Amino acid sequence: MFGRFLPVRLILPLALAHSVWPFLAGCCPGAEAAKPMGDAIVSGYFFNAGRYVPPPYRVTIDDQGIMINGVSVEPAPRPPKGIPIPKEDPGPFQWNPERLARGMHESGFVIHAMSRFRYWESQYGFAEACKRFIPYLREQPLVSRVGTDGDGDFAVSYWTKDGKRNGFGFSRAKPLNRGPQGPPNAPGIRTRENADEQERMLEAKAEAIERQLSAGGAILLGPGELFLPRAAVKAYLSRIYDIATSGVSRKDKVDALVSEAMIVSPDMAKAFVEGFVDSANLQERIRTLRGEPKH
Repeated sequence: MFGRFLPVRLILPLALAHSVWPFLAGCCPGAEAAKPMGDAIVSGYFFNAGRYVPPPYRVTIDDQGIMINGVSVEPAPRPPKGIPIPKEDPGPFQWNPERLARGMHESGFVIHAMSRFRYWESQYGFAEACKRFIPYLREQPLVSRVGTDGDGDFAVSYWTKDGKRNGFGFSRAKPLNRGPQGPPNAPGIRTRENADEQERMLEAKAEAIERQLSAGGAILLGPGELFLPRAAVKAYLSRIYDIATSGVSRKDKVDALVSEAMIVSPDMAKAFVEGFVDSANLQERIRTLRGEPKH
């Protein structure tokens, strides 16, 4: 549960989504406006794939999920609407200069990819569809990196070449109980009760994220999640910063983060090192964290 944070050395995986959804910001027509959870937060630390995001932090929820300053932290567990199972394989997405300029969603790729996944699942099963989807996503010209997480139900995150994090979520389509008078519910369609419960869980996690940042903790994203409670921030974040700003090679930085159990996931450590950019704001906050005089 997010209300109590586990030991620092544990990497907490991205919470798993239900059905197939894109959590690229602004991806769905008619998307509802973001719902702020509370006031802006001026404490805590947030890193997205190594990139430091300075405060103030605003945690919001919209129909894409939980965001911190517009960065996706937790996708919304809702199935896509109006995407039928194709009778034939849609085939590879046909990129051209115009579509490349429009990006992953506005080009139509996101809907295409969801549709192709559904076709693969209908023909070959859930596991095989996931197996095919990951390399297919890696092949796309705008994608720089893909990360996966989960077991059974799982999430696929990807980073575009401009450094933005996006993703898809997948779960096995399961028919729900047959109603007393009507036909069985369609596979993958959630009841209103389930949807309400999922929304409550999403809000509970958003509130926990706010508490983590408000208390001075740190959140490091992806692939996966690392939450550092306030008591661990001084030692752990200070050492992570020293490693990231050292003059050794990227490989040595990754090895140091993993071997010293600062970031125990090699994939997450690599993403952090590759994406890290120092800043005056971060330098000053690290000095303050260590009790050093301000410059």
